[in-house]
Amino acid sequence: FVTKKGLGLYEGHLIHIHLNHSAEAVLKRNILKYEFLNYANVTAASASDFYPGKPTWNNNYWHEGVRTDEYRMIGCIPVDYDFIDTFQMNIVEGRGFSSNFSTDENAFIINETAVKEFGWKSAVGKDFNISNWKIGKIIGVVQDFHFDSLRRKIDPVVLYIDPPSLKYISLRIRPEAISQTL
Repeated sequence: FVTKKGLGLYEGHLIHIHLNHSAEAVLKRNILKYEFLNYANVTAASASDFYPGKPTWNNNYWHEGVRTDEYRMIGCIPVDYDFIDTFQMNIVEGRGFSSNFSTDENAFIINETAVKEFGWKSAVGKDFNISNWKIGKIIGVVQDFHFDSLRRKIDPVVLYIDPPSLKYISLRIRPEAISQTL
């Protein structure tokens, strides 16, 4: 079951590198990421505060139709612009993050479970707010993906751009060249 179960993302041929969370490492993270992409056997790279098997952290949130004094929690995954492509996730509504849109720094992508829990038919364009520090619009919905044990149900989750939080670089490596690339 576990080997055949669709995860909603492709975990194969990925390696995850934990970065020092110092100010210097944060400033050099993008340089390091793009240097890795210069290797012929590295096909994609992303920085995030997540990789499969590492649980998300939860934060309170509000969305259209919910009073601001209601307390709700959602799984949060800070990512960079290349996360969805690197993990080969599927956008089922709207679009993924793009550095071509300056507004994406305050945009959100939620999973299908969140859309269902919120009682929406469509999520794109709705207002969303995480703890009053990140406020913006939902630009996309990603297919549900397993980020925790397969024994647990998929919970609502939100992805957003947050460069200071990104402490992992994930690299996708060509399957025929794993050992030589490592």
